[in-house]
Amino acid sequence: IFSNVIDGVTLDLKQAGTGSVTVAVTRDSEAAASAVTSLIEAANGLLSEVSRQTAFNADTNASSPLTNDATARNLVINLRTALSDVVNGSGTVAHLGALGIELTREGTYAIDEAKLRDVVDNDFDGVAALFARTGAITDSRATYIGATGLSVAGSYEVVATTAAQVPTITGTSYVSSSQFEDLSVTFGGQTAVIGIAQNSTLAEAITQINDALTIFGLDALLAEESSAGGAIRLSAPTRFGSSFELEVTNDDAFGLNALVTGVDVAGTIGGETASGTARTLLGTAGDPEGVSILITATAADLGGGPLSLGNVAVSQGLAGGLDAWLDLIEGVDGQISRARGEWDDRIEGLDANIADFEDRMIVREARLRREFTAMEVALAQLQTQGQFLGGLLPQQGS
Repeated sequence: IFSNVIDGVTLDLKQAGTGSVTVAVTRDSEAAASAVTSLIEAANGLLSEVSRQTAFNADTNASSPLTNDATARNLVINLRTALSDVVNGSGTVAHLGALGIELTREGTYAIDEAKLRDVVDNDFDGVAALFARTGAITDSRATYIGATGLSVAGSYEVVATTAAQVPTITGTSYVSSSQFEDLSVTFGGQTAVIGIAQNSTLAEAITQINDALTIFGLDALLAEESSAGGAIRLSAPTRFGSSFELEVTNDDAFGLNALVTGVDVAGTIGGETASGTARTLLGTAGDPEGVSILITATAADLGGGPLSLGNVAVSQGLAGGLDAWLDLIEGVDGQISRARGEWDDRIEGLDANIADFEDRMIVREARLRREFTAMEVALAQLQTQGQFLGGLLPQQGS
C-alpha cells in the first residue's frame, strides 16, 4: 500500500506486473451532494426536535418541557444564522440558496435535489469553497495552512520578524591533518562516531563524514563546504526549529565542537504577535487566533529586519460557522452545559427546600405530639377529678 505517491490517494497494489497502469482520479460529485443532503437533514432533525420540545398548545394551554427556554431558542437562532451566512470568495455559490436549499415556513430546510446535483456537477470548487474553511496569500514565501473556529473571517497582514533556521555548525578554516581524526555527532538522540583519514582533502573529509552519517542512520544531517568556502559545515537541512539540537564533540582538528539548536520563525498576523513553531506562525490572540501560516522566507530575505509577506484572506465557510456554533453550545462552557448546570442548581435548590420543609414538619410533628400528650394527660386528670367529685356528691346528699 502506497499513500505518498499522489496527495490524498492511497494505492493498494495487488500484484507485480511489467505493463503500465493508468490511475484515474475523479471527483465523486454524488458523494458530495449526498454529504450536503445529510447535513441539511441533520439540521432539520434538530430543528424539528427543538420545535417539539418548545411547543405551546394555545387551545389546551399546555406547555412542553422547554417552552420559553432561552437556551433552546438561542440554539435554533444561532444554527439558522450559521446556515444563512453569505460566504465571500466562493464565486456564484455564496449561500445555500444557490444550491437549491431554502428555509420553509415550518422552520426547516427544503432541498431541491436536482438543482443541488447540477451545481455540484458544474461548480464543484464553488461548492467546496462555500462549505470549507479557506485562506489564500499571494507571497510565494508564505502558505496558508488553516484556521479554527476561533478565527474571524477577514484579511490579515503577515509579517516575519525572524526566519526559521536549521541547526548548523561551521568549523574553522580546513587544514588537512597528518593523523587520523575522529569526532562524535549527536542528533535526535542518536550519536555517530566518525573517522577522517589522515591527509584527507576538504572534499574527501566531507565525503567520509556523509558516508558515516548514512551508516549510523543520520540521513537528516549533511556535511558540505561552507558558503564562504574553506570549512566544513554540518547541518540538518530540513529540520527547522528549536526542537532540533545538533552537537559535535571530540573534534580536535576542524573547529566543529559545538551544541546548537534550530530557530523558530517569529512574526505577527494581523498585528497580533503570533506563536512560532519551526516554520509555522500561529495566531494566538485577537481576530486571527487559530490562523496558521507556513513561512519559507530565509534570513537573507529578511535582511535583518521585518518582512511583510502580504495579506492572508481567511474565510470560515459554512463549515467554519457550524464549527463555531458547536463550540458555542457544546463542551464544558457551552450553552447546553450551562443550561444543564442551571437546571441542576434549581433541582438541588428544590431538593434542599423539600428537605428543609420535611425537617420542619418533623419538628412540628414532635411539638404537636408533645402538646396532644400533655392535653391527654390533662384530660385524664380532669376525668379523675370529675370521678372523685362525682363520688362525693351522693355522700353529701345523704
